[in-house]
Amino acid sequence: MGIEEAKVEEVAEMCCASCGITRDVNDDNIKLKKCTDFDLVRYCSDKCKQEHQTQHEAISKDRTAELPKSLFYSCCSKMICKGCDHANKIRQREEQLECTCPFCRQKLPKSDEEVNTNFMNRAATNNDPVALRQVGMKHYREGDYDAAFKCHTKAVDLGDVGVEKDMKMGLHYYEEAAIAGHPRARYSRACYEMVDGRIDRAVKHWIIAANLGDDDSIQTLKGCYARGEVSKEEFAAALRAHYAAVDATKSPQREAAEAEEG
Repeated sequence: MGIEEAKVEEVAEMCCASCGITRDVNDDNIKLKKCTDFDLVRYCSDKCKQEHQTQHEAISKDRTAELPKSLFYSCCSKMICKGCDHANKIRQREEQLECTCPFCRQKLPKSDEEVNTNFMNRAATNNDPVALRQVGMKHYREGDYDAAFKCHTKAVDLGDVGVEKDMKMGLHYYEEAAIAGHPRARYSRACYEMVDGRIDRAVKHWIIAANLGDDDSIQTLKGCYARGEVSKEEFAAALRAHYAAVDATKSPQREAAEAEEG
């Protein structure tokens, strides 16, 4: 085992993945057992292991990273939480209702042609920037570049992405979003700090993002600890906060939706 792997294993042994209790080297009553399936998880008791089983399986399979948590609906150009979508489907089945969008209650499209029609209608009647972008992409694939250019230009005017990069302005909005509590914005802000050589500031951003449940941030901090850029206490605290944040986002509806996909 290399030095970096040994350091990561050392900090992983510090706290229980379920209850968060920290091992005290001077207290023989608190002993954390390593899980044989996932190297970064320890438990202080069989009870904690059992209570953490669902979350542990998700971590060990990287399901959080692999499965998107939202669905896009063409009828209203909205991203809908999978848990909300699942709950809506159950309600419709139980009440024998027609399948509709959880947000706008429009009938769900049954074909790609109907999806394109939804985008065309929203682009024409609502000046929806997302719909305009999708229509522009359709025109581009069909070789109608003039129509594609017009749609994309109008989408940009209405606030859609795709404009020329402005790094200074981008960093400003990352900062605004991070302050407002957006974990991915905080993670991205940290990456910029790291590129500029300000590792101390980057680590602070990653810790905050990890505390909010961002998976990439906790994995990045794992590497930072192995390189000596994060203290043992900081990494252990971030691990506990990350587990708590991820656990707080659970819902029966989301778990049921993921189970259906699995």
